[in-house]
Amino acid sequence: MKKLISITAAVFASVMLFAGCGSYSKPAGSTGGTLGGNNGGGNNQVSEDNFKVFLVYDGEPYVPVNDVTAQWSGYNGITTAPFDSDGIAVATLDGDYRVTLSGLDAAYTYNPNIYYATNDAPEVEIELYRITTIRGKGILYNEYEITATGYYRATFTSAEQARNGIYFLYCPKSAGKYSIESIVDVTANEINPIADIYTGSRQFISPTCTVQDTGGASSSYTKNFRYDLQLAKEEIGDNVFRYVIRFNSRVSNIGFPFNIDFQVSYQGEADESDYSTVTVKPKENFEARKTQLSALGEDWEQTGKTWKYADNKNYFLGSEYKFNEEDGLWHRWDGENFGEILWAKVNKDSILLVTDSTLGFMDGLVSTRNLNGFNYDSFVESYSQYTNTDGCYPVTAELQVFLQNYSVAQRYFMDGRGWAETHGYKSSEADQWLFNCGYYLG
Repeated sequence: MKKLISITAAVFASVMLFAGCGSYSKPAGSTGGTLGGNNGGGNNQVSEDNFKVFLVYDGEPYVPVNDVTAQWSGYNGITTAPFDSDGIAVATLDGDYRVTLSGLDAAYTYNPNIYYATNDAPEVEIELYRITTIRGKGILYNEYEITATGYYRATFTSAEQARNGIYFLYCPKSAGKYSIESIVDVTANEINPIADIYTGSRQFISPTCTVQDTGGASSSYTKNFRYDLQLAKEEIGDNVFRYVIRFNSRVSNIGFPFNIDFQVSYQGEADESDYSTVTVKPKENFEARKTQLSALGEDWEQTGKTWKYADNKNYFLGSEYKFNEEDGLWHRWDGENFGEILWAKVNKDSILLVTDSTLGFMDGLVSTRNLNGFNYDSFVESYSQYTNTDGCYPVTAELQVFLQNYSVAQRYFMDGRGWAETHGYKSSEADQWLFNCGYYLG
């Protein structure tokens, strides 16, 4: 269809930062943060060294003006030290440690899972990022809208909101590969962030989602999510992604409000070949079709007749329909004879394609631009201009192919979890195109 952190409460409390003057030089021996560090056990050295932590924002040193502390976590326990007037936190330690912060100003965040200190590299600089301000209410169709890469925050005010999630909407403005990744501190190992990812458009949300609860830094319980996506230039502006961010906790004393911070980042150019589409143009002679049906004694408007959907007790059975080579249309089939002509809803809603406008495929929020590699926009537009007052058109060979591609692309039938299946309908893989079809009786 037309086609969307927190660390611990201590990590994101409060801290005012003061920008230093002049250009910044990285401290000698600073690790600068690395995922390759060793975060457990001591090494064989026995001497104790002065371990230091520096804060950096936008390439400049920052000095906290309130109570911010550095925390070294290792096998020997946890050691903390405040930042002094020079913006340095110092501790005398021996061994290997993970380095995090406590008391950071609510306007800033950092990645707590990438900084390590050892006897060989005891000095660490932690890079801070400002939380991006965004508009919205965090609910469906009034999401917090992300318009650029950066660092963002989901603030939960209740346990119910933690279960149901906060809605974010992201619509990349440029082609490329992107990722969204939570940065929950894995040291506490009490919170597990989750992202439910829906594709669709601004006013429509896909009925199915991808549940992402792995991919980032993790421990035994806390597993940061990471979701990767890519868009080709043809898809920009058409596809949006909704991220419903929520979390589970294995402790009951979570204090609210509670934050989950996450990063949206650009990862490189998109694989354009994976997203190329073939534009499908209709071959149907629309005026000739009306003339043909008139010659067959068929009233185009099917006046006085009753519409019947093409399911048999909620089963779509392809064996009950057959393509007639003589008239170029699909019909009901009793095993020997052709029956009523099969029609498809095009620009009116059906039992399974429901829109606010009631315009079916022509609703502005229903996407036919990329259906299994085919662009059907102009195809559907052409058919819609010739439907009857019920929004229906006789099912041609090419219209049947379109319906099949649409159902497959939208996962209407997906091992019991598809949109149609959640509404009680069943179909084989080959027969799911019948989802929007029916015939007239009487």
